[in-house]
Amino acid sequence: MDGKRAMRIMANGRVGIGNTNPRGQLDVNGALDNLMRITDTTTGNRILIGTDEQLTGFIRFRPLGGSGLAITNNG
Repeated sequence: MDGKRAMRIMANGRVGIGNTNPRGQLDVNGALDNLMRITDTTTGNRILIGTDEQLTGFIRFRPLGGSGLAITNNG
């Protein structure tokens, strides 16, 4: 990033967060906390991608109040 923009919306509809040249419809780059979260604010259900205090390198589907299902980088 150029230090001025955190998000870019291109004329073709592509959105880049953490980059200035998105290659997909939504292209997210970042390394501050090593975790990307998508949360349903109505149900509290989440999709988490990255690393947290329990797992390294995962995709986790977590219902509100539960541990959910995790796919890790070691199977």
